[in-house]
Parts: sequence; structure tokens; C-alpha cells
Amino acid sequence: MSIHFLLSAASRGFGLLHIMQMSDADIFALFCRARWPSTQGAAICPDCNMPATGPDARKRFKCKWCARNFSLTSRTAFHGRKLSLRQLLVVVTLWATAAKGTSAAQLSRQLDVNHRTTFALFHKLRHSFLVECSDRQIGGEGEEVEFDGCYIGGHVRKANWRKNRRDRRKARNKSPKRRVVIVGRERKPTGRTIVTVAPTEAGGVPFLARRMRPGTIGYGDEAPSWNDLHATHEIYRINHEEVYSDGVACSNQAESFFSRLRKLERGQHHRISGHHLHRYAVEAAFREDHRRLSALELVMLILHLALNCGPDPEFRGYQRRVRKPRR
Repeated sequence: MSIHFLLSAASRGFGLLHIMQMSDADIFALFCRARWPSTQGAAICPDCNMPATGPDARKRFKCKWCARNFSLTSRTAFHGRKLSLRQLLVVVTLWATAAKGTSAAQLSRQLDVNHRTTFALFHKLRHSFLVECSDRQIGGEGEEVEFDGCYIGGHVRKANWRKNRRDRRKARNKSPKRRVVIVGRERKPTGRTIVTVAPTEAGGVPFLARRMRPGTIGYGDEAPSWNDLHATHEIYRINHEEVYSDGVACSNQAESFFSRLRKLERGQHHRISGHHLHRYAVEAAFREDHRRLSALELVMLILHLALNCGPDPEFRGYQRRVRKPRR
């Protein structure tokens, strides 16, 4: 009898015990290999892409061509960091090995740092996932893609007295903060996921039409929002009122993503702001696409993405700074 992947030995291989046994030089070398895998950790200038010398005593590199000095985290998601490399590696390891994710409040107590530090750091990691899938195309000639929508947030609490209650199914009684996450997933073991956030399911139709390659075979539910996709793609509809799945026409892959997103919301964060909902949706998509990677492979992949994308414009620096309007 086969066991779940997370219970197998293949899912392990790296953890906090390994980080405790690593020296500072080992951690620095691991970050170098994650940022410059093509040169086995040899530094490359971020300006002119030429080899660099170093590191010196201050752990800084110098380009041989333009003579520019730069550090290991210059122009990356960790730009302007205050945490050490060991602390960053602990954060990435705990974040990567958590089956349902981890919250910023929990990790702030584990690292003994401010909550805003871990909150901003988590969003910097999610920003690297956004950059990685910003222009992703899925499907193709004869490829199958499942798509669906899931409403998140905007809960309206019932009134205590029955006479004061309203029908929450009607649009006028719903919260304006309610958003829908639209997902498209390839139906194959190595398939990839694309997500977007819109006020309604109809707002995700142009996104799917733009991201699905010509000739893609799509599967969606009976929602009228997907009617516009028939003009560009071959679409099959599933009537969930009659049958949930007939073996071929189903959206089980999309429902698997929504299950992970719900576990992420209810099990860890408990509340997701509509302003950052797209970041959490991309995180759930990343976890779903790479759920079969070992702990070491997942940590190295996250470090590679974070060290090869620019700084997050919204969370640049140590913490988020919001300019308050003058009174």
C-alpha cells in the first residue's frame, strides 16, 4: 500500500537540525549556489552579467568589468535585510516545509522578532512567486485545462434577531469586500497553475483567454461566465446539479487548489485581506504545483526565486511604509 508523499522519506532531507549543524560559511555558500546556479555559486554582476571577484572580509563582491561592489542580496527580494542569512534560511525552511503554510505571528514568536518583520518577509517571498508566473502560459494543442472560481472574504454576519435578518444570497446584501479567485490548472502530473483575483467570475474570463494557448481543451462548471471562452477554445461544461464528474468532464484539479487555499486561510491566517488576496492565491498555487518536491529541493527553489527577482515595490526595505494623508 502506497503512503502519502509527506509521510515518505523522499519528502524529507533538510530541516532545522541541518541548519543548526551548518557553519556561517556553509550557509553563505548555499545562498550563492541558489542565486547563481549556472556558475556553481560563482558571483556574477547584476549590472553587466560579468564574473566578479570575492567575497572579501565584508562578504562583498566586485565586478571585474564595471568595478561595481555588490552583496549577496543586492537587488533581490532580501534587499535591505536586517536578518542574518541563518535567520532567513530558517524562515524559508519553516515556510517551505509547512503543509498548510505558516502565519507571520507564529514565526515572529519562534524567531523572537517583530510581527511586521515576518509579515513583510512572507510577502517578499510571495512577490518572487508573482514574478515567476507573471507571463506563464498553460495548455496547448490538445492539452486539457480545468478552470473555476472561488469566493473569498466578505463574510456578512447574521443579525441576532430574526426580524432584522436579510437574505445574504442577494447581491445588495453582500459585502463589497468579497472577491473571487479564478484558477486555471493543467490536467497532467507536471501541470502548472495560473490564478487571478477579480470582483466576479466574469472578470477572470479575459485572463483565462489570454493565458491559455490556442487549441486548449477547457473544463468548467455551468456558470454562464465561461460562455465567452467558447469563441477561442474548446470548452466542456459540467452540470454539478446532475453529476459531479463523469470521469473526464470534471474540475477536480481546480477543486484541489481551492481546498489548499481554504486550508491556508482557515488553518493558518484566519483572515486574508482583499488587497493581498492575489499574493496568497499565488502562494497556494506554488505549493500545489511543487507538492512533490523534497524539503531541500523546495528550499533551494524558493531561495533561487527570491534571489533572482527585484525588490518588492510594496514591501521595499525593512518594513512596509504607508504614507498617511495629511489632515
